[in-house]
Amino acid sequence: MTTAGLKSNIHQAVEKIKDPHFLEAVYTILSKKLVGYDYELSKPQEVEIEKRIATYKKGEGKSYSWAEAKKIIKSRLAK
Repeated sequence: MTTAGLKSNIHQAVEKIKDPHFLEAVYTILSKKLVGYDYELSKPQEVEIEKRIATYKKGEGKSYSWAEAKKIIKSRLAK
């Protein structure tokens, strides 16, 4: 079955269920999966990410160790 078919069948099944406790349980499961998936990048953000990926793949980008990153963040927060 396709993803679209699964979604349609799930939607139809949920519409028929009357048990609020069961529906709440289903909602809890679904909401855990939805965390972080409701955001879309703007076109300029996509372009910037692609640019940075290309720079990284060429070996031209600057990267930091975790220790260096923490030090930079702490110094910027202290200002």
